[in-house]
Formats: sequence, structure tokens, C-alpha cells
Amino acid sequence: MIKACIACGFENSNFAKFCNNCNVPFRKKLDNYDAFISYRRDGGSETARLIQMGLKSLANKNCFLDVDELETGKFDSKLLELIESTPNFILILSPGCLDRCIVTEDWLAKEISLALASNRNIIPIIKDGFTFDSINNLPDHIKDLPKYNAFYYDHKYSQALFTSILKQMVFNEIKSFPIVEDIIAKFLTVQDFAKITGKSSASIIRVARDFLKIDLRTPSAILQEEHVVKLKELFKTDSEIIGRQKTKIINLGNDVFLEFVLILPGQFIMGSPVAEEGHNDDESQHLVNISKAFYLSKFLINQNQYFEIVGSNNSYFNGANLPVEMISWFDAVSFCEILTDKLGKKIRLPFEAEWEYACRANTLTSYSSGEKLSTLQANYDSKLCLGDLDSGLSPWATTPIDKYPPNPWGIHDMHGNVWEWCADWYGPYPDFEISDPIGPGNGDIRVLRGGSWFHGIHDARSAQRDGLDPGRRHSIYGFRVTMEI
Repeated sequence: MIKACIACGFENSNFAKFCNNCNVPFRKKLDNYDAFISYRRDGGSETARLIQMGLKSLANKNCFLDVDELETGKFDSKLLELIESTPNFILILSPGCLDRCIVTEDWLAKEISLALASNRNIIPIIKDGFTFDSINNLPDHIKDLPKYNAFYYDHKYSQALFTSILKQMVFNEIKSFPIVEDIIAKFLTVQDFAKITGKSSASIIRVARDFLKIDLRTPSAILQEEHVVKLKELFKTDSEIIGRQKTKIINLGNDVFLEFVLILPGQFIMGSPVAEEGHNDDESQHLVNISKAFYLSKFLINQNQYFEIVGSNNSYFNGANLPVEMISWFDAVSFCEILTDKLGKKIRLPFEAEWEYACRANTLTSYSSGEKLSTLQANYDSKLCLGDLDSGLSPWATTPIDKYPPNPWGIHDMHGNVWEWCADWYGPYPDFEISDPIGPGNGDIRVLRGGSWFHGIHDARSAQRDGLDPGRRHSIYGFRVTMEI
């Protein structure tokens, strides 16, 4: 099999990562895009990338970005051919982006005018600060642009935006493209899906609730496309996944128990947008695939559990149900090794990607609770807050591992209490989609996640990263564990 480079047309092996002629990297097949994203690089590139990853994560839609296929400044007719062959045209309208469109040779102007002329499904996304200063002064080749229904971009409500874009894309596909039956078949009621699969509506509602975290209340509830696809996969692997316990409780001895939550495979956007309050440069967003289910401890490892396995407890704060702390990365790994030998099951620290995937629990916001996190929801130092983001008082000490409410997937203390050691060496994120990342092959410091009682709200964000000498111990460092399936 071969694939042609969009930049130069050279035919390469289907397995090539870079064009053998011009060295441009390949990312996706050119004949398999659901949308073309058009934008001005100075002001729209970050939003374009976020929308691309969001639509991929939420509904497995493939969106074309020129930076994935073309060298900077290298454009040709193949780009325009791609617009004509792609059903949806998503246009990022950033402040001043149309100023140069008065020149017909401007590439953004070319893209917009071709999308209009070829009757593509145009979906404008308006960023804060953009205005059509004077519709009457728009060049003739893009003068019809304001007629299209636009969506406003707000990073705080990005998931709602992705859903709105998807609805617009699907509507247009049903109306204009020869895949009507396939699309309609994916949008079913619970009752319709029950007839197709031979399952009861009650069992579908239960599986959707327990494994996909979807709240379906009646047989007439509508299943979205991505829900239908995931439910089909789950029922195909009924004995392998659905048959597994949603939670697993293990007796460590002496009536000391360790409870796990089943985490199913999926995709998510790792990192945070630049506009997120508290964002750091090491949090660049990228799409991550988690291909295997795993169990994650529902709570932080507490002092009772640690003592039962290791036989010692040097925590600064004393209490059986308090998280164990004064723990180095080596201490945490040793606990996992001893427990692995005891149970005959592989116990380890979670990789950083697994940790954030479980922490986010299908959310794209700063915290799994939304854009705000109060001191009634997590243990962090409210004195270090910026703005009115907290309510109540901070304890300025560790708290029982079950004190605060869980995230949407039933996991406690993913925000605050103690920093959690991860398996990875600390290092920069990739700038491309990746599956099951395990971090760099070597390094000097190990990853910590989640924030602590001693740190402020921004350190408790889902995307917040830290790194530390793996031999360091402190009353702000603890851990939770993963059990492989």
C-alpha cells in the first residue's frame, strides 16, 4: 500500500512516518477526514488544535490541520483539493484574522472562498475579540460568511462546544452525503438498541451507567453516536469486560482491605489549554489513547494498609485512615512489589497518563468538578487561592481518605490531600497523538500529581505536573496503586 504526500505528491510506503521526498511528516490518511479546520496561525492555532483533539476524543472524528501535513509556509493546490473532498469546514475566527483576506491570494481567503463556492458545511467558531467590523466592507469572495450560524469559543465550556460542532457536522452529513443509513443507525433510543442487540433496556441502561458513566433514565432516551459505538464494543466483549467487577475489594490481612475501581479503555486530551488559570508550559495538550482496562485504587493508600504490607509507618500525621506520607518513590515501588508477591497480581504505580485519564473522568475542565473546586470538595490550602474559588476552611493537614466526595468515576482525593507518585520519569510531552505512554526512558526526577494540603488550588488541577528526586520524603507525598488486568 502507498500514500501520497500532500505537500509534494510523492508516493510513499503506507508505513512511512515522513515523506521520503520532502521529509514532511504524515499524520493521517488524506481521504478520511470528517472536517477541515481553517485558521490564522497568529491567533487561532491553539484553538484549532484543541477542537481537533476534542472532536477526536469525544466522537472519533478526524479533522485536518495543515501543520500536521505541510511544512510552515508550504501550500499548494492539494490543500484546496482537500477542502473540496472534506464535508465540513470549521473556521476559527480570531481577532484580525480577516484583515488580510482583502487580498484574494491570501491563503485563508482562498480556503474560505473555496469552502463557500463548493457548498461545504461551514461552521464558524468565534474567539473572544473577533468582530465583523463592517459586513459591507467584506471582500466579495467571502461576503457570505456572516450568513452562517457561528459558535462562540470559551475554553471553560469546550466540551459543550465540541458537542455543538458534532451536532452541526452530523446534521449536514445526513442531509448532503451518502452515509445516511450508517449515521442514523448510530443514533438510536435505548429501546431500539435493545432490539438490535437482544439485550433488555434495563441491562443497557445499567451498563451505560456503570461502565460509560452515562445517566440514561428511560428506554426512550437517545444514545449518541459515540455511546452506540462503545456499547457495541462492550456487549461484544461481555465476558471479558462487562463480566469484570466494577469495583474489586482485596483483603490484605487482619481485616485490612484495599478497594479498586475498574477503569475502562478510552481516549482523552492530556494537558491544559494555555488560557486555563494556573497553566504551566509543561502541560501542552495532546491526544492520548488508553488501550487497556486497569484497576485503580479507589482511595489513597492509608497508613493501616501500608503498615499491613510493609510493617512500618513513619507518617508525620498519625491516623489509620489518613493517607500514608513521608513516602519516597522507592518506598511506594517497594510497597507495590511486596503486594504483587502477596497477591500474585501485578501491582504498580499508575503511569502519569493513566492517572490524568482517571482524574479527569471524561472532563475537559480544570478540575473533575468543573472550573471551580471548593474546600468542601478537596483538601488544599485556600490561603493560596487567587480569586473567590473556595468556601469553607482548609485543615492544613492530611485528612481521611474518604472525607471528600469522589470524582465522576468514583475515585477519591484525585485533587489535593497528598501529592501522588507516578511510575514515570518526568519529561516533556509529545506534540502528537500517542497510545499508552509510559514517559521517558530515563531521567533525574519522578512525576508527582494531584496537589496537597500544603499547596494551593492551582496545584490541584487535573493537568498539574510536578517532578521530584525519587528518594525525597515529606508529609505532602503519598501514592495510590494500579492493578493490571
